[in-house]
Amino acid sequence: MMVRRDSPACIEGCYGFRRGEGGGTNNTGVFGPLKGSVAPVRQPDETSTSGVGLDFFEPLSRIDTIVENAAAADLIAAFFDRARPFDGDLMHTLPGNPPYEVTLEDLYAITGLEVRVRAKGVRSLLQDDNVRERTARLLRKIAVDEDIWEGSADFSDGGPASQLWSFLQELPGVGSVTANKILCRKRPRLLPIVDSVIVEQVNAPEGTYWDVFRTYLADNARRRTVEALRPASLNPLVPTLRILDVVIWMTGSRGRDAKKVRNDLGVPHPPPKLAKGQKPDAP
Repeated sequence: MMVRRDSPACIEGCYGFRRGEGGGTNNTGVFGPLKGSVAPVRQPDETSTSGVGLDFFEPLSRIDTIVENAAAADLIAAFFDRARPFDGDLMHTLPGNPPYEVTLEDLYAITGLEVRVRAKGVRSLLQDDNVRERTARLLRKIAVDEDIWEGSADFSDGGPASQLWSFLQELPGVGSVTANKILCRKRPRLLPIVDSVIVEQVNAPEGTYWDVFRTYLADNARRRTVEALRPASLNPLVPTLRILDVVIWMTGSRGRDAKKVRNDLGVPHPPPKLAKGQKPDAP
């Protein structure tokens, strides 16, 4: 399916990133809005924002397998262990995160997720009054204190979160995954991180990732299972949604540090990525 440029699409790196697994700023070729792209939100004529009627059985089952793994709690604990080289809780605990503007602290916070805003984007986000005004206007339409499972936020293509993603990713020096991670910094309880690792591990229908996470955590039993994985000492600012994201990422990341943790815990690594155009062996 062709992905429109005005949908939250082009999760860079469906075939791998140029700068690690967290993303980059390239918006052309397989890293851009057309080929090799996955939209976290469907077009509004394809489904309601509730996810009702969508076939989520397989992606939800894949998440169950990850969350219910005996090593899941240890994987999460390793990610948030300050002695290890992961972002940990910095995305959520660094100060300077007012609800209705993007700050220098926000741009620094997302660097822990292996993305960065280049100079032109920094100038736009911090110094361009028109950009700052439009960003603030859209942020004011996105709930500040809402968890994703509450279900009232508009995840449609025309909703404010989608509009803000589209606007940010079109700014020079930003890009799609970086825009997504800015949104996650601003609304960590509501908007999940969707990068190449999440796409590969969850493997949801194109355009449904926000709805898949919402559906998963709206299930009380599943949500309690995720919350039970929270390390006792973890800062309460880290939301349940982030716990879910982390266990999926630690299970599937091919980065050196995640591989080392899995080796230490005896957790299997994900299978090698298929080359572009290569088909998996028949089951």
